[in-house]
Amino acid sequence: MGQSSTKPAVNIGYRAFRVLPFALTLGCIGLLTYCEICGEPFNVSHEDGLLEWSTVYFLIVCTIMALGALVVDRRKLTRPQQIFLVVLSILLLFAAGEELSWGQRLFDWHVPEALSKEAGGLIQAGHGDTAVHNLSFRSKYLRFSIGGVLFGVVLLTSMFLHGIWLPLALKRHNHRAEWVVKNIGVFVPPLDLGLLAFTAALLFHFLKPLSATEAREYKEFIIPVIFAFMLVHSYFQSNNQARIRASCALFMAVALWAIACAMIYI
Repeated sequence: MGQSSTKPAVNIGYRAFRVLPFALTLGCIGLLTYCEICGEPFNVSHEDGLLEWSTVYFLIVCTIMALGALVVDRRKLTRPQQIFLVVLSILLLFAAGEELSWGQRLFDWHVPEALSKEAGGLIQAGHGDTAVHNLSFRSKYLRFSIGGVLFGVVLLTSMFLHGIWLPLALKRHNHRAEWVVKNIGVFVPPLDLGLLAFTAALLFHFLKPLSATEAREYKEFIIPVIFAFMLVHSYFQSNNQARIRASCALFMAVALWAIACAMIYI
């Protein structure tokens, strides 16, 4: 009797926890709409604004969650899964540094004069920040930016393959999907969160040219937020206590972020 009374409470609590990424996504849409109408009263999407620092924060949260999964489940994970988590942690930490403009802020590296827009060279550094994703290549016949390629083509394609194709293909026992999971160690996210992440990223991506504010900052923010919930769902499900602790830790991270935003911007 005691066990049957506690399990529903845990399930209800976890289901309520799973609603959070959907609520935060709707909140981003509402905030973007508000800023479009009223301007940028809280410096939301400007350089060094609310969304940029929040993106750094949640990328670090994702890094911690990935390392936590590696520690908690190290005996259950296969070798490819362990390697994947290590590589994922490094990439997430590098992404946080890129968003932070790590070269300039941490090492005081400044953009060389030859890479400035005024110099008009083949390689240019946008925003005056020392970061890889701000580099662009401009010639008479070819123009593209590393950030545009990464956040446009590479990121959206990866999100579709990982969040939508992979879970659907595994349900159909697709051999390629099974090979990816077994040999590369990629985790399988829940389909609803995969759809949410891809749809939200696509929405903010196509709103960018139509928006008076920086809609791309919303895209860069919401992806690591949803990804953090994917990590909790995918790596802490086998152990109920670990799942509860990880869920509580992520909930506290979101709560602390919300409190910090309220104290700074309101």
